[in-house]
Amino acid sequence: MSQVSPQTCPKCHAPASPGQAFCPNCGASLTNPSGVFPPTMAASSSGSGGMFPPTVAASGPPSQPEGAGTFPPTVAATPGSGPNTGGGYNASAPPPPIGLPNSTYGTPPGYPSSSYDPYSGTATPPPPPTDPYSGAPQSNPYGAPPPQPGQYMPPLGTPNPYAIPNKKKSPALYIVLGIVVAVLVICGGSAWAMSKAFSGGDKTGTGGSSSGGNSSGGQFAAEQKVDLSVVYSSVQFTFTSVQQADKFSDDSLSGLSYSSKKNYVRVNFKEQQTSQKSSYFSYRSSFLLVLPDKTTVSPIKSLEYSGPEGGVVRTNWVDFELKDQVDLSKLSLRLGASDEAQMTFDLKTGADVSKYKPQQVTLNKSFQYAGMDWTLKDATQIYYNNGKQAKNGKVFVLVNLKANNPDGNGSVYLYSGFLRLKSGDTVSAPTYDSNLDDFDIIEAGTSNLQGMAVFETPPSSTYTLEFTSGKNITGTSVAFSIGNGS
Repeated sequence: MSQVSPQTCPKCHAPASPGQAFCPNCGASLTNPSGVFPPTMAASSSGSGGMFPPTVAASGPPSQPEGAGTFPPTVAATPGSGPNTGGGYNASAPPPPIGLPNSTYGTPPGYPSSSYDPYSGTATPPPPPTDPYSGAPQSNPYGAPPPQPGQYMPPLGTPNPYAIPNKKKSPALYIVLGIVVAVLVICGGSAWAMSKAFSGGDKTGTGGSSSGGNSSGGQFAAEQKVDLSVVYSSVQFTFTSVQQADKFSDDSLSGLSYSSKKNYVRVNFKEQQTSQKSSYFSYRSSFLLVLPDKTTVSPIKSLEYSGPEGGVVRTNWVDFELKDQVDLSKLSLRLGASDEAQMTFDLKTGADVSKYKPQQVTLNKSFQYAGMDWTLKDATQIYYNNGKQAKNGKVFVLVNLKANNPDGNGSVYLYSGFLRLKSGDTVSAPTYDSNLDDFDIIEAGTSNLQGMAVFETPPSSTYTLEFTSGKNITGTSVAFSIGNGS
């Protein structure tokens, strides 16, 4: 048996084991003392525990399909299958010369063929792979597919059938914008008109400040003092003054004319409720201003909305809108709604309102009825009663009665249906405001029983009070007059 001679390192001459690739002392290569390696050289698989340089591929080829004997230049071949030796890789063989076709080494099955030869120096290298993270523009998934060889391409400018169509703008958007613009224009015009209406100097009046003054040259007075009293719907009105101006500062409705300049008349007054009940009327429906040409104007506003409650005393005013200034001394006022007994009088001191005042007459007429002694004490004709105004064409007639029932007459039962009032051809029953309760049951020996009957009837110069007949009672009647009956 031959003995293997020990191996030493050519640099440091340290002993090394047989087949060892590097010196254990200095690390020098024991298999290639010159230190030169081919760039693509594959290490031999002979020997155990062999080490390879970092740029040398280790032994152990990847599994190849049967019949494949060649590999790309950078892949190590298995022993015995190299193109140069027919089976093993020749470590001393130089790299393939420049210009050697790549096809000499062949293309492994499963890899795409390439005409690029890294050793030729002339062929165009393949394009680099696409980097999904590079931010480079990607193909449009919604665009037209790339043309294929022999495929017909439409002429330039032909609409793309794959493109997303543009949405058409709806005309409703323009309609809405037009409406918004129109509203803004109208609001702006209204604000301008209001600012014009409230501009101007001020004049102080009884019911508040007014502006403008005598726009028609001052031929008419701006204010006239009045001292006149009249009662409507149980409310006593005392008129104090009449004013006119192009607006009143405490009336937001005055001065708001959009067509032409207006003139406003204000009637100032004090009012007192003479009844214990409230008067439910509206000033806008119960006041009318009568102009010199006998036309009438309704109020636009009043300080108070409705009539005062029982016992209330307060100051109030009512405003009217006119086209031009007016002679305040020739104005009249009409009180009462259209379905009420209206009262018309001049708005000046000393105006005749006597016909609207209560007309009372003392009668003291004695008569017999139901075995008792009766007295018609007095009668009153009036346009109002207990917070209400009489209806159109009517007045209230109030009669006060007194009765005595002698001892031997026994008890008398009358109740409220025993009395009627005749005015012309009209016969009326007492209203609910009457006070005849003491006459319902009259005991024998009762004296000085008092009661008042209220009738709403057409006015007349002569009235007849009728007492109806009943069981064991004979009817009777009493005629009387109140003034001229107007």
